[in-house]
Amino acid sequence: MNKENKGALFKAKTKKTEKSPDYYGTINLSGYEYKIAGWLTTSKDGNQKYISLSINDCANQSDFPPMEDETDDQKHNRKTSRYNHTL
Repeated sequence: MNKENKGALFKAKTKKTEKSPDYYGTINLSGYEYKIAGWLTTSKDGNQKYISLSINDCANQSDFPPMEDETDDQKHNRKTSRYNHTL
C-alpha cells in the first residue's frame, strides 16, 4: 500500500494487446487505494507527447496486470476490497 496521497507508475514489461497500458501502478488518495494505467500518446497536432491516465478502484481491477512485487496479502486485499469512493 502506498503512503496517503502518493503513488507510482511502472513501465509495463509486456502488453497483452496494442491497447494495453504502457505504464501501470497504484495511487492512494485520502486512504483509498486505486489502480492507475498510462498510455503514451501524441497530441492531435503531433507536437507534444504525453501520458493519458485511467484510474480504477482496486475492486474493479481486471484490466490491470498485477504489480510484480505485490505480496499475496496485497493481491487478496486488492481482489476483496469493496468500498464506494469517488474522486
